[in-house]
Amino acid sequence: MVTIEDAILRNYRRHAKTNRPDVDLLFDVTSRFIKEKKWIYEGNAESVDIYKRPENERIKANCFMLADLFVHLSKTIGVSSDECFPINIPNFCNTKNNSLVQGDYQPFSPTCTANTDGLYEFDVHCIALINGSYFDLLLQVTYSVITDGADIYSSLSTAMDDNNICDFEYLLDFFPDKNEQAPDTGHTLLHKALWEEKFDFAVLLLKHGAQDNIMDNIQLTPLNLLNIKIYDPRVSLETLGKAKEYLDTKMELMIKNRKKQLEVENKAAISIQRFWRSHHTPPAPSVSNEDALASGICRT
Repeated sequence: MVTIEDAILRNYRRHAKTNRPDVDLLFDVTSRFIKEKKWIYEGNAESVDIYKRPENERIKANCFMLADLFVHLSKTIGVSSDECFPINIPNFCNTKNNSLVQGDYQPFSPTCTANTDGLYEFDVHCIALINGSYFDLLLQVTYSVITDGADIYSSLSTAMDDNNICDFEYLLDFFPDKNEQAPDTGHTLLHKALWEEKFDFAVLLLKHGAQDNIMDNIQLTPLNLLNIKIYDPRVSLETLGKAKEYLDTKMELMIKNRKKQLEVENKAAISIQRFWRSHHTPPAPSVSNEDALASGICRT
């Protein structure tokens, strides 16, 4: 069986002028192959190792699978594995008339569509970083420099509005400051989650390190907002139950973190004691002449 890897590398070697890896040529050959075989873009496609599939199979692929394919092919033609990586880009949005982009943003599949402004947007986009350059098989372009699109706070906020906890949890890994605040309100995502009674999101934020003592622009913390909710005479039993689960989780995390801190403190104390004892051992007591005479010891 001729695999996709076999077919692409055969075409690559046919056009290669030297034995040195030519990643630009590999990208052109791979892009052309994908178009000829009429692959289909499907964001939720089942993950497979594309390079192992039969040459003529009409592949359903997403950006993650395509990036993995190009990383594998690049290593196969001789690029060092230290120079080949798939790169995840949160809140990706392509730009027009950018001199750092080579290509015209023509996805190989009509199922990959642009927004009303003609731009392609992804909550998380994946491309291949090879020898310091970025290769995007989905949009059929290469980049010299990559920058993020919209801020990830907005995407997380949107996922919360849509009750899409799967996307929310995935995006949290790309959100370094879990206590980031919106400039207009000073709200963190935890402010939003507790005020809107999105307790599943609040617990998730808590477990990822968000704090509920951050003050917003009117000096209210997420915990203040929760208290306003639970002391409202109209509060439902469901809200009270969810609030209790949140507070129980917070207490469990505090105890767990305190235990870890105590372990660190105990280890530090033991190390200090050992160091002190090893460097400050008191000298053996000397025997004075008077004591020696009194005990009948003759000293010379």
